[in-house]
Amino acid sequence: MSSVFSKLIDGASARYGVRQETLTRGVAGAATALYLLKLTYPHILTCFKRSAQTCQASRQTRPKHNGSSAVSRSGYLQADNSAGRGKKQRQSVGLDRDFFRQLIMLLKIMVPGWRTREMGLLACATLTLLTRTFLSVYVAELEGQIVKRIVLRDVHGFSLMLARWFAIALPATFVNSAIRYLEGRLALSFRERLVKHAYKMYLSQQTYYRVSALDTRLGGAEQRLTDDLSELASSVAHLYSSLTKPLLDCALVGIALISFSHKMGAKTIPGPLLAAGVIALTGQVLRFASPKFGQLVAEEASRRGKLREAHARISAHAEEIAFYAGHDTEHRYISSAYKSLVSHLHRILAVKLWYVMLEQFLMKYVWSGTGLFVIAMPLLYNTAISSERGMINSDGDGTYDNALIF
Repeated sequence: MSSVFSKLIDGASARYGVRQETLTRGVAGAATALYLLKLTYPHILTCFKRSAQTCQASRQTRPKHNGSSAVSRSGYLQADNSAGRGKKQRQSVGLDRDFFRQLIMLLKIMVPGWRTREMGLLACATLTLLTRTFLSVYVAELEGQIVKRIVLRDVHGFSLMLARWFAIALPATFVNSAIRYLEGRLALSFRERLVKHAYKMYLSQQTYYRVSALDTRLGGAEQRLTDDLSELASSVAHLYSSLTKPLLDCALVGIALISFSHKMGAKTIPGPLLAAGVIALTGQVLRFASPKFGQLVAEEASRRGKLREAHARISAHAEEIAFYAGHDTEHRYISSAYKSLVSHLHRILAVKLWYVMLEQFLMKYVWSGTGLFVIAMPLLYNTAISSERGMINSDGDGTYDNALIF
């Protein structure tokens, strides 16, 4: 596919008198623009649909001049129903604008300023992730040198490279342990900020009484103030390390591929462009096949809170339960809450089975195959050019040199 793309670029450049780099950049820019348009088109269409529904609801709420009051009341009822449906739609969990708005609000609570302990921990975590990336590159280079010494039967060089490999093992293991340590410290620091803010709001202006007695919209306050806050802090801390290192790795791999292609005399754009296209395509496939994990996790937290509330109710009303002999009723209630949680967990595991299988296939085998092809592209291109010019001997020395370079 890359050779066909290169031939098309060469033909267009020769026909219209435009430089090959300019044409390649134009094609890459057009492909990126079309991909962004594909991503933003559903959101734009959703906004237009919402505006049309809002206009239709406002028209329905307008009372007619020759109508009775019943028509206007029906219009207001329809508007209320549409508003209720809109609220239900907004309550659905997903990666949308409301999610990012709430995440930014929580981040302002967890990291209140630049001169804070959390910002220092984030800086240390970033430096540790950078160090781990460069150590991984160095270790991979050492392993390549070790294999090279084995092939060349160089005992002295093999011993030297193996000693370097063992010497770098200690700082590498320390960096890996430091990443986990800093991630745990970040999670604890984020949780401390969230707990202080939540406790301050919960124990002020009789909020605890209103939540438990007057307003039942926020059920299971104990679960949300303990386990949910802990899970949120751990998820945010893990999300930072999970996003920083892959982005840095992608940048380094792209730079290395461009440099390798330039050294081999091949085109520098097709390889990274193909890798980016495969990553974008697999991302769209995973996004299309992904279940609604947000709703599943929210439902799991709700059922865990219900089970925790059942246990707390037994502890709070133990004397009344014993006096009225209501242990059988409480046993049925707590058993039903536990069975509901277990059935939901079984559902999550069944959903994850096929999704993880697809994810591992795409990210391990498809990406690895694409990486091997992208690495081999400069060698194949150089071999093809050399064969066209008749520079390869009949004994195959040029192919052997290319194999050693690979």
